[in-house]
Amino acid sequence: MNFAEQEKDSEIQLEAVSCLTSILTGNAEQIQTVVNRNAIKILKNVIKTPIILNKSKAILALSNIAGENSELRDLVLKEDVLPLVASYMTPTAPNTLLKCCSWCISNLCRGKPAPDPSLVLPALNSITQILTTQEDPEIIRNAIWTLYFISDGGGPKLTPIIKTNIIPTIVKLVYSPEVKISVPSIRVLGNITTGTDAETQMVINAGGIEALKHAMQGPYVGLRKDACWAMSNITVENIDQINQVLKADVIPLVCKILREDDMIVKEEATWIITNLSSVINAESIERIMNSELISLLPALLKIDNIKILVIALQFLANILKQAKKHYGDNNALITQIEKLGCLNILEQLQYHENQFVYKIVNSILEGYFLQDCIEETLEQVNDPASISIFNF
Repeated sequence: MNFAEQEKDSEIQLEAVSCLTSILTGNAEQIQTVVNRNAIKILKNVIKTPIILNKSKAILALSNIAGENSELRDLVLKEDVLPLVASYMTPTAPNTLLKCCSWCISNLCRGKPAPDPSLVLPALNSITQILTTQEDPEIIRNAIWTLYFISDGGGPKLTPIIKTNIIPTIVKLVYSPEVKISVPSIRVLGNITTGTDAETQMVINAGGIEALKHAMQGPYVGLRKDACWAMSNITVENIDQINQVLKADVIPLVCKILREDDMIVKEEATWIITNLSSVINAESIERIMNSELISLLPALLKIDNIKILVIALQFLANILKQAKKHYGDNNALITQIEKLGCLNILEQLQYHENQFVYKIVNSILEGYFLQDCIEETLEQVNDPASISIFNF
């Protein structure tokens, strides 16, 4: 076959692929009809062509199939399309091709139920290499979302991600002014911090706490919400990591959110303070007691949001427990809480319709304020003004 014939064949191929791509932007029925006619295998063969334009068009067509639903996504994955597409994601590849490849791999990794990890993990090396070498926002955006889809759910999938040494790059991307890059970056860090203490420490060592503090002050509600969620993961149970968060001066930021932000952000921020107060030493409980968090308690206990109320009550129970442990029964925190009027609020919450609220409030009152409640009751009994007189 001479050059002219090859060129003609490639033009015919391009025309056919363009036609398929157009159909694959249609509805589910149209896409399924094309798939039923062996479109996946045909397109897979086309992406092996050395002609960049034809290759790119075929990859986009496969992206459209994979993006329709999880069943079609899995059909594409079972044809081993992903390793082939990933092999074209090299630092020297043309931007046009990289955009198509990164979008295709993103669609192959997204969706519920999540794809079989063994089918998507082969993309990791290509994705992480692109994240450390590319500057094109669209390619970075596709790659970081892919990493989020792969890491979603945590567990064993985190190990191969961490082995790529990509965490410092992800931390840097949190500072991106483009929210479609910063949000998935935060979510990847959040997924990693659901792992082991060692995995969480890698995020901290890479500057993760400072990056999340930056995002907690960001201009978008979703960004702040996700940053608070990731920060709350760092503060779960490990006392050394809790102390690192406390020493990073996160509390003032949390207080600002609890005073001013949207409810969905406040909810995640409340988890931060509850986790921070779960396992702490004397220095840390003193830091919390001397912070604005205590003065915010009345507002949190009166909030018209059952989730935040329950989490705030758990925070109160935690700090009372820690204060008693380190300073005894009659400690300064008890006095602070009484002066703020929290005891009266707690007594009112005993009649809350939510059973969990009722139970945790009772445990707080009985555990730390029982004597005060008894004395108050006795005062009311001895006060003639508190006795009702009925005429029969």
